[in-house]
Amino acid sequence: MEEKEIDFIKIFIDCLKIIKKRFRLVVGFTAVCAVIAIIYSFTFLPVTYESTAIIEPAKINNVAVETVQIAEFFFKNPLNPYLKEIASELGMKEKEAYALSFRFKIMDKLGYMQIIGKGSTPEEAKKLTDILISMILKRQEKLAKNALEISENEMTNLKEQFLSVKAELEKIDKTLYQKESASTQGQGYVFQGLIQLKENALKRQLDLEARIKSKEMDMKYFTKTASVVAEPTLPILKSGPSKLITAINYTFSGLFLALVLAFIIEFFKKYPI
Repeated sequence: MEEKEIDFIKIFIDCLKIIKKRFRLVVGFTAVCAVIAIIYSFTFLPVTYESTAIIEPAKINNVAVETVQIAEFFFKNPLNPYLKEIASELGMKEKEAYALSFRFKIMDKLGYMQIIGKGSTPEEAKKLTDILISMILKRQEKLAKNALEISENEMTNLKEQFLSVKAELEKIDKTLYQKESASTQGQGYVFQGLIQLKENALKRQLDLEARIKSKEMDMKYFTKTASVVAEPTLPILKSGPSKLITAINYTFSGLFLALVLAFIIEFFKKYPI
């Protein structure tokens, strides 16, 4: 059985015939969609402004206390209290809080946190960004405090180990002094064993001392609190959407629907149910 070749030229010509036959329908439907699109875009389409700020996150041992991705997850997740708190600050109802997640972004910019707040007015966009900055700084401060407590506990533990090794060395030195005048072979072996214990203790003491100094340097010089690098300002230009582009997009969508409708009508006319 020979396979039939698809004649694309014939199909294209048939489509043109259908469009010509239903030309009034296609043009009329598209025109109606264009009018509706223009009215909606230039009358009802909401205008959006964006206010941007930059935050340097808090760092412990030169490492950020929280990644930008985790911060955005917590602030946008409805299960966390942040959205409700933002809504309360904006004077919105609690049920409106869930829509707020679409009105702001927290992005990573070369290790900094970029905060973008959106609003229907410049003032609204800036207010949302200001609220986000305040909440993020409070959260960063809390995270940094918790991280510092952990580092301080580690430091305390290291110092306790250092004092323990120091006491151990003093005890070994005292025993060595007592055994120093030993002349028997057995006492000589004990003396050698004590020397080895002292060397091991000294190594541990030097290691702990180096770790304590490193930890002190990290906590003193590589620990930073979160700060605002670039304050949010009142946006002057609209961030979108473009009313003209929106109207054009809706018009072309109407044209596509009109063509589909024309083909459907022609199909059912040719093959009635």
